[in-house]
Amino acid sequence: MMKHLIKKNVKILKMLIEADKYQWSKEELKAYDNVGIKEQDERGEREWIAKKAKIEVAKKLKVMGLSNTDIKEATGLSDDEIDK
Repeated sequence: MMKHLIKKNVKILKMLIEADKYQWSKEELKAYDNVGIKEQDERGEREWIAKKAKIEVAKKLKVMGLSNTDIKEATGLSDDEIDK
């Protein structure tokens, strides 16, 4: 029940911010967009780092003699990603 209320409140807050943007100046809109772009860049970087770490683990597991099936199960990588 509590999670549902939190999700609902987050949606309402997002809608209020979206509606409020129509009253923002160009500078405020640009600053808001820049924050969104920065957040996307940071999220993308974290995902890239995590993927690279999984590939490094896969390489080590491969050297240890584990099968691709076991490595896929441990890392979530595809056969192509494991064989890189």
